[in-house]
Amino acid sequence: MSTADPRAIKIAQHSLQRLGHATGTADGRIGPQTTEALRQFQQANGLVPDGKLGPKTLALLAAKDSIPANALGQGLKGLMAQAKDAILAVMNSSATARKPVQKCPLAKGKAAAPSKKRKRITYCVPANGRTKGNFVGEKAKKVNEDYGTSVDFDKLSQWEGGQHIDAYVAWWPGAKDNISGVTLGTGVDVGQTNDPDKYAKEMAKGGVPQETVDKLKPYMGLKQQAACDYLSAHPLTLSKDEADAIDNWAKRKHLSMAKSSYDTAMGPNPDPAFKDLTPAQQTLLLSRTYQQGPGMPTKKISKGFYDAALDGDWDKAADQLDAMADKAGFAKGRTDKEAAYLRESMNEGQR
Repeated sequence: MSTADPRAIKIAQHSLQRLGHATGTADGRIGPQTTEALRQFQQANGLVPDGKLGPKTLALLAAKDSIPANALGQGLKGLMAQAKDAILAVMNSSATARKPVQKCPLAKGKAAAPSKKRKRITYCVPANGRTKGNFVGEKAKKVNEDYGTSVDFDKLSQWEGGQHIDAYVAWWPGAKDNISGVTLGTGVDVGQTNDPDKYAKEMAKGGVPQETVDKLKPYMGLKQQAACDYLSAHPLTLSKDEADAIDNWAKRKHLSMAKSSYDTAMGPNPDPAFKDLTPAQQTLLLSRTYQQGPGMPTKKISKGFYDAALDGDWDKAADQLDAMADKAGFAKGRTDKEAAYLRESMNEGQR
């Protein structure tokens, strides 16, 4: 099985498990249990039961479990080259073909034709299942207490579209930097990782129940059309408690990033320190980190905003947020609201 890397094997192991064939742990290795699970699957589907994950077995496995070929492509090397045509042929001719999935305009990494008209965010898998409650109240208060901060988590939740228990995939038409993956909770995109194992361990260490982490594992690392295809074939719904646990982990993770980045950039004795900023200023720094990730301070699109924040020029920071809304697809309808929120706070005396 040298032609498939561990991630490809894990995808197959998760698929076998969903089809009722026990593989033990999905560890990315072809051990005795996985070999036996492959034999059972092969025998049940008219293939030679040799226990090997060859092209024919992979093709049928992909069809039975509706695994998108491009999702497998993230983990396969030589085997994918052999099996790709077989997978597509079996999936296209399958008598149990699934409902067609809406195509992502950036599936091949190309931006959609530019338009002067501002486009709203669209979804290849709709954002349904929004919960009535968000990650606010006592849970949010506890995060602020632990970090010595005063972030407005209610406002952040509004900008993220609220908390969702049904997973979805969003994209921004015309945005070259669109790499959306399967998203749930309050804007937690589990596609934003190149190392699902490390990401899963980080989640578990951050307090997300292992059962929930295991539920999310097959969706981790999938982006764009791969995420659309896989989630369409395997809808995912969380409980409110699971969504809260994921949100708690994500809020703490990104708040720690935002706080550390700001205080480090301000020098050995930051003045002001992150904790001394106004609630609106803290919320804006967290919001940008939450949406753009740890590299936000140095990214070209957001560097002007961050530099202004470090200089304490929050009027300029608000102007930079407005400029981002005009330049970046992911920022449309978001950073202009952030700018308005910041200006409102300054008008109320928070500077």
